[in-house]
Amino acid sequence: MLRLDGIQEHYLKRELISQQTTYEFDLLSRPGALGHIGRPFKGVSTGQFQLINYMLNKFVKTFPFVRSANEKEFWQDNVQVFIEMFLGADLSTVEDHSENLKRQKITEMLRRLVEICFSSGIKTKSGLEDATREQRSIRRLATASSDPVHPLPSSRLFPPSSKASSSSSAATVTFIDVVGVQMISKTTSKAKSTKHARFIVKVFTSSDPKPIYVFRRYGDFRRLHKSIKLVGKLPRLPPKVYASSSLVVDDVSGQYTVESDSESVASIVDGAAEIDGLIGASSAATTDDNTSVSSANEVRDGRYLIYRERQRLQLKTYLSKLADNPKVTKTRAFKDFITKGSKTSLDKQSLEDIHLREKYSELRANNQREFLLIAKARSQDLEAYMSQFRSDLIRADGLTRLFNEIKRCAKLEQLSERYSKLVEWFQIEVAATLYHLFLGEDWSEEFFHQMKHIHHLLPYRVLRNILWISNPMTVMKSLMDLFMAQPFGRRSLFQRILGMTFSQQIREQNDEIAALQEELADDAVCDRLSKYIDLVPAERNVIKDEAEKKGCSLVYAIASTSHLGPGISHFRLQRVMEGEMAYNKAIESDAGIDTLTTIERKRVSQFVALNKLLKCLTRKRDNELLSQIFTDNATLSLCKQMFVMFYGPLAYVYKSADIYQALVDFQNFADDLIKVVNSAMEEVEQTGDLVQKFIALVEKHSPSFYRFLHDIYVNDNGFFGEILQWVEGLLSFLRVGYQEKIDMQQFFEDASEIVGAEALVEETNRLIEWKRARKAWKLRKAEAKMGAGDEKDLDWSGAIPIGDFTYSDFGLEDADLEDFESDEEEAEEQTWVETIEAERTKMSEKKNQEPAKPELECIPRLRELFSQYLKDIGLTGTTM
Repeated sequence: MLRLDGIQEHYLKRELISQQTTYEFDLLSRPGALGHIGRPFKGVSTGQFQLINYMLNKFVKTFPFVRSANEKEFWQDNVQVFIEMFLGADLSTVEDHSENLKRQKITEMLRRLVEICFSSGIKTKSGLEDATREQRSIRRLATASSDPVHPLPSSRLFPPSSKASSSSSAATVTFIDVVGVQMISKTTSKAKSTKHARFIVKVFTSSDPKPIYVFRRYGDFRRLHKSIKLVGKLPRLPPKVYASSSLVVDDVSGQYTVESDSESVASIVDGAAEIDGLIGASSAATTDDNTSVSSANEVRDGRYLIYRERQRLQLKTYLSKLADNPKVTKTRAFKDFITKGSKTSLDKQSLEDIHLREKYSELRANNQREFLLIAKARSQDLEAYMSQFRSDLIRADGLTRLFNEIKRCAKLEQLSERYSKLVEWFQIEVAATLYHLFLGEDWSEEFFHQMKHIHHLLPYRVLRNILWISNPMTVMKSLMDLFMAQPFGRRSLFQRILGMTFSQQIREQNDEIAALQEELADDAVCDRLSKYIDLVPAERNVIKDEAEKKGCSLVYAIASTSHLGPGISHFRLQRVMEGEMAYNKAIESDAGIDTLTTIERKRVSQFVALNKLLKCLTRKRDNELLSQIFTDNATLSLCKQMFVMFYGPLAYVYKSADIYQALVDFQNFADDLIKVVNSAMEEVEQTGDLVQKFIALVEKHSPSFYRFLHDIYVNDNGFFGEILQWVEGLLSFLRVGYQEKIDMQQFFEDASEIVGAEALVEETNRLIEWKRARKAWKLRKAEAKMGAGDEKDLDWSGAIPIGDFTYSDFGLEDADLEDFESDEEEAEEQTWVETIEAERTKMSEKKNQEPAKPELECIPRLRELFSQYLKDIGLTGTTM
């Protein structure tokens, strides 16, 4: 007789839970569904929401912030009214436009969260599942402990040679870097000399294994930024920076020899006389007889001052981000920037400058590696204490014991030894993180600049005085009166702000709609799109069904349907059809848009514009509906109650815990951090000194942070204790499980009578294989994204002592959390050419796409049987 092993039990149970949560969330999306859940909502439970009902009453309703909420006033008169109003609105479906995809993502994330909780919380009677989980945990720990420590190789400064791509009709950028800086001096007619910097940009393309070089001034970068006329997010152009960096002469042995790529050595040009021919087109006008090229760097007090090095790193990051965007690299402005005036060789002076900057970057990378090794060594010393801390934490009252220690000890010095070691772990982690953020990456300079700018803008003294003298309850009442009051029955300030936000979006959409209608110049087709948007959902679904049956686009179905009154002329309908056919032709053809004739290109442009118009009309209608929902009095009432519930408990702590002093401490920490980072940026220091500076910074401010944490917990009036109890209750559900266990072996026997034992086992095995293949695919994708060299070498996870913590300590499985990730990117507005290229890219990526989930026939038929088993263990779907 067939039986399930532990792995089969787990994945069959998990898939059945997934089927049940999908079923419940589908029901929940229907108007009036909340009334069928039962308490705390108004209505009679139908028993269909077995898992949602338990989560709602066990964990959501008992959350400390909402635990005291009145069931009728809050849950029934506010939450239920708002959700039903939202679900009852005729918002577009996910196929209509990308904004609605965000709503679907949120719903799917909540569904997966419920699925993960019950996958861990519902245990099996046989114990095979838990035994298998324990064996996997032991193997994982054994593998981790036996991994050898590999030496960290030096940073790879140049990419390997790239071969030309035979499948691409145009060269693509495979590598781009700002590798050096030239100092250009120009003598004017009045014998005055002016100097400026030219940045040396190195580019590899798919069409040539050899690099090309272009020379660009900062103004060229600014003009490039302004020239890229694309809708969507572009990286911010870094501001102009004149600061130099320094390097001790001894670090480069007092002198150095020029090292370069093999393809460039043979053609080194001596002196500056030949530089004129190497200048990019945008800077060619500045190279005349009165122009000279000199070294951008100088030796001062035993140090090399590396001219504009920080600016070079910023521009390097900026160009790399641009090159990662396929839409940017296809623009004429970007292509001109990396090709006009390009050369394949450099003069000796430029190569020396590049070598010096490589040496500087190498020392920075070595510092980061040595910092990492030091942090790893220190973390290993703490592992024994962290293992003891792990044992304490995973106990039933682990969090409570930890925070009771914080409550008992007013100072760091009073903590017991194992908690003192925990503080050391915290200091190492924070120090390593700060170094990585502000010094360890090419974008660190820009990030540091932004942090300094925000820090200098914050009015700390004013905020401190406000926090010191204000009464938090008075502040809450004043805010409520300011934003929520409705004088003489008029709309509140909060409603007006929301209304203005939606009105602005609607105005922008009206402008976009008008521009598209003017571009199309076809009122008949545009009117039919508007009529379609005004239809009720059932009528729109009829037209969607027509499109599916015909195998055509929704736009063509709208243009040709008889459900929108008299049809349009045959000529107009033919034009829409030709546009769709040409669009599909461009997507499916290897040559892309190059296969299209001039007429076909025009038809495709019109077809894409019609699709854009449909999306704009849909967005406009959705925003009008959302504006009505969020400016409704029911929404205002819900916001009032939630503000009081969440702010009220914190207001007491806010006053009694001297929050204003914490603001002073934060300001002091930010000041010291800026000093340390500025010092480290000005020169490359010995690694030991650098490590000690960051750890000393964290050690200096740790007492202030601990005092803040202690004051909050001491003065919370028991509220944070309730939060800890709630968290421990959730962790207990995940680790220990629901009070009753489900008998999956008996379920398998009953299910075998419905779908057959062999068929069910075979389908479960296919599900397991898919999970394994998907995990392997994710690992490959992560490795490809991380890169082959330096990213792996600088893995900071080993610098954090984890004490053998695993997800299983909290009742979770790695595989259970994989589905919680989302790889989808938000859609951006595109031209018709970019739309076609995006579709072609999607089709080409299907070759390496994520393994598809197998088609399931047996398991979906068992949902009702599994639902009955859930009822048998107490998950009845009725209020407890």
